[in-house]
Amino acid sequence: MTEKTIEYTVKIKNEDGEDEIIVTSSRAIPGFAEFEESGFAAAFHKLEGAILEASKDVNVKVAGQYLSDGSKKKSREPSAGKTGQILR
Repeated sequence: MTEKTIEYTVKIKNEDGEDEIIVTSSRAIPGFAEFEESGFAAAFHKLEGAILEASKDVNVKVAGQYLSDGSKKKSREPSAGKTGQILR
């Protein structure tokens, strides 16, 4: 039986269209033979579970990475001086 996988990739791009964050998650999915051997309902349940797990995993990771990167950028921004002007 051939091993198959489903792969989800999420990219966050900057204003220039360049990739800033790329997160990928993959899961094994049943092959077509398993639908015949295990029955449609059991194989479909495995397929659906793999799709939902990969989707959730990539979404959690990309959100965490995005927020982490944003907080790092925020802490590196110049702070305002006494006159309210940004110090460089």
